[in-house]
Amino acid sequence: MSVSIQARHIVKKFDKTTVIPDLSVEIKNGELFTLLGPSGCCKTTFLRMIAGFTSIEGGEICFDGKSINNIPAYARDIGMVFQNYAIFPHLTVRKNIEYGLALRHLSQNEIKKRVDEILSVVKIEEYADKMPEKLSGGQQQRVALARAIVIKPQVLLMDEPLSNLDAKLRIEMRGAIRSIQQNIGITTVYVTHDQEEALAISDRIAVMRSGTIQQVGTPIEIYTRPSNVFVSTFIGRSNLLYAQRAGEDELKFGSGFRIRVPGIRIPQNENRVIAAIRPEELSISSGDGIPAVVKTRTFLGKYVMYEIAFPGEISVPDMPPCEFSQDLGHADHLLDIGDQVFFKPNTAKINIFSSDQMTNYALVR
Repeated sequence: MSVSIQARHIVKKFDKTTVIPDLSVEIKNGELFTLLGPSGCCKTTFLRMIAGFTSIEGGEICFDGKSINNIPAYARDIGMVFQNYAIFPHLTVRKNIEYGLALRHLSQNEIKKRVDEILSVVKIEEYADKMPEKLSGGQQQRVALARAIVIKPQVLLMDEPLSNLDAKLRIEMRGAIRSIQQNIGITTVYVTHDQEEALAISDRIAVMRSGTIQQVGTPIEIYTRPSNVFVSTFIGRSNLLYAQRAGEDELKFGSGFRIRVPGIRIPQNENRVIAAIRPEELSISSGDGIPAVVKTRTFLGKYVMYEIAFPGEISVPDMPPCEFSQDLGHADHLLDIGDQVFFKPNTAKINIFSSDQMTNYALVR
């Protein structure tokens, strides 16, 4: 039986340095919840605190509302899948999967039944009697996953499980993990720094930075309505442009181009805001729009990605280059390097941030 997880005002210190100052989050029973963030943001540290491998200096972690702070790791009833698989090289696939069941002193009949079932679930029945060295990376990861869930834990923890696989295999395995997790219905906490991976498999995502949670939401919510500039630029790409408040729901860019964003309310004291526009949310205009110059063109199969330069006075400094994504299925013609183009943003999807980069006015309509 899976459980919900509550983290309440968690504090983590290494020596005298506080790396997680005050973290609170609730993970629902049966969901696949992803901790996403750059290296060093403490997502793995938090995962290890749930597992009981790392101490807690403040707050508490609960399963179904009951504190587990004082329960040792071996008694927390969790399964864990590591980045390096951690399967035993001297045991066959079947023996690897049996290991945790044997420690629980189950009967041989029960062990065989459970192992046969999980081999079928993770689709590695034909490799049951092979040694790990005979398996591909993806097959070894399936063995690690099977070993973690065959014991029927309350919680499954996964720490960067696909980072050692090549790009094609990562896509295949993330689909397999999602399918298996939904089939079993086990509460899963998944750590990754790969935004595409998180968007593809998660029920909800917590975006972390420097030991704090910046936003929690579904993949669609996180991508379309990021809570602040960090989330907007970390999840996918966003073109960040300065704009002047021209009214409660109107913006004026340095070029003189104006747009209305119906339903939005920009405070009067916000004279200058930051407009965040995804590359796919720009459209080419015949002359009325924000001017830009094409700097590079990259062919990516289904679409072409252009690096574009907006006027310096409206470009937010110290940010990645601005981009425009052109779908080849709907493109009348390709742009050339050096072309001067006018762009209009999709006002239904634009995000408008406060000057301190911490508030998205599109979320407080």
